Amino acid sequence: MQTEHAMALFEGIAIDYINEKNYNDVQVHYSILKPKPVLRITINETNKRSSKDIKTELENFLASKVTELPIPLRDISYEIQVVKV
Repeated sequence: MQTEHAMALFEGIAIDYINEKNYNDVQVHYSILKPKPVLRITINETNKRSSKDIKTELENFLASKVTELPIPLRDISYEIQVVKV
């Protein structure tokens, strides 16, 4: 239950960030997979930014927001995947 709550918070933070940056062709969703949950970022094939750049940008941003999460959720381990479609 805590993992799902943390992932929903991370998803919301990522969506807010993407909206602030006006990344119109980027979508975020999560799945609770074993052994690690995944925050999946889907970008349009026509996006000029590389998958690696977007992944790094979001990893850094989300890492800066971890301290804003409730303490029990701060240690949730997850993976970020960026997929171009």
